[in-house]
Amino acid sequence: MSRTDNNPPAKWTVMIYMAANDDTSNEASWDFQKELLWIGQMLDENPDSPQVNILLLIYQDWDTNKTKADYRAKLYKVQTGFLGNPIMIFNSNVSMGDSETLTGFINYCKEKHPAEKYMLLLWGHGTGSGMFQPEIEEMNDKILEKYPDFQLSIAATGTPISLKELINGQHQLFMNGITEAKVNIRYRNGNNREVVDTITVTKNLIRRFRNKPKYFLRSDNPETLKKLTSHITSKPNLDALVGRELNKSLENSFGDNGKLDLLVIMGCCMQLMETGFEIRQHCRYYSASEELMFFEGYNYFETFSKLIEHPGMEAAELGKLFITDTPLKEDKEKKRKKLVFNSKDRGEIAISCVNLEKNNRLFENISQIAEKLLQNFEELKQLIRNARSRCFHFGETAYEFSFIDLTWFLTLLQQNLSKTGNHRRLSDEIDSTIQFIKNEYILKSFIGDDCSKQLKRKPSPGGHGLAIYFPKSKTDHINDDERGWYFDKRYRDYVNTFSLENKWNDLLVKYMEFVK
Repeated sequence: MSRTDNNPPAKWTVMIYMAANDDTSNEASWDFQKELLWIGQMLDENPDSPQVNILLLIYQDWDTNKTKADYRAKLYKVQTGFLGNPIMIFNSNVSMGDSETLTGFINYCKEKHPAEKYMLLLWGHGTGSGMFQPEIEEMNDKILEKYPDFQLSIAATGTPISLKELINGQHQLFMNGITEAKVNIRYRNGNNREVVDTITVTKNLIRRFRNKPKYFLRSDNPETLKKLTSHITSKPNLDALVGRELNKSLENSFGDNGKLDLLVIMGCCMQLMETGFEIRQHCRYYSASEELMFFEGYNYFETFSKLIEHPGMEAAELGKLFITDTPLKEDKEKKRKKLVFNSKDRGEIAISCVNLEKNNRLFENISQIAEKLLQNFEELKQLIRNARSRCFHFGETAYEFSFIDLTWFLTLLQQNLSKTGNHRRLSDEIDSTIQFIKNEYILKSFIGDDCSKQLKRKPSPGGHGLAIYFPKSKTDHINDDERGWYFDKRYRDYVNTFSLENKWNDLLVKYMEFVK
């Protein structure tokens, strides 16, 4: 059965936006697609299936053109055997980290498959600051093997320079301590008009990635920037789908007509206070991991089965199902006898569903606490440092991210304050915020044993389901790849809205000066 124009809208349209173009995620994506095949069969067998639409936009194959980097994506409607029948194949450059790509996908789904409620699933690597970036960065060397459709030359001399020379090697342009240079670029735009522009190339000396210098390409011309990012990736070029870009897509798709009912992210380190605040105006509920998230992901078959059977469920209920069903995920191919998540894996996940309609109140609470800590910083700085040193990101040995569990930190800080017998009002405010996070903001969470247990060397309250940015020191902030830019108001082109507007950022700056 299929919905016709004369039929009322479906109850739900689920939009899956998937980037899987590195070796690890590419392999995992096939397992996910198998799950979707089972779900598609169930949709066709269920008489109420027109009440639920599931659309998939997947970017998976990289090397589709031997002479040019080509971002190819395919669009499907999930049904029996859908992988053999894509609705659309994009043969021109498509960047999954571009807000326009996501907006186009959402608008297509809304126009062709209108529904009473909408869910968006972002599937891929998460970095805390955004989605998809690692896949793009890891394929950097392969991109450079292809020939770009533009020409580069050194601005000062007019000497031609290849993209590979510019990005991958110790080019003479950067000898004698020079860290920034101008390079001319010549290309034809979409209207076949020749464009001559100048870009700025910066060599990053603060941090080395895989023992290679990192080069950043910048341009104030969006057309030139888009041309560059189709061939070479650079974090300042925002190839990842960062918070502000996600918010822009949601605003363009839902801003004048309601909100996205549920956002689910399959990626690491994305259940952040900062991310929730960024999208709060255009999204009601949000399910994600504040910690590592293995590619087995959520229990899609179980959760979507319940949605198909009960399409009238509310968004909050569906968001919570993604949390409660996941620890029970099993391998259907092995007759549901083998757990996909072993005990170790389940111990390392910390996932939650939050109510973004209460994010503004939490924003105010955090800002007020940060302001009082700033006012009494000299007296309280050692207590803050003690709490921060005992509270760390669960994957800190694998990542150098500076994200910590917010409730964990506030609980430790309150314990330190109570020992002094002073600042009773501040202590009460912290306690009220902790209870608000636990009982109202977080609707449902699953915290694995490794995240929740009392640690032997550093007894602590463990994780609860909501992270926030808090570097260990100024050095940690500087060395935190370029993700620190998204949490530093000095970088206005990149910083997220929370860090720009909340007193928490001012507290971090003060703390980092204290703990250099």
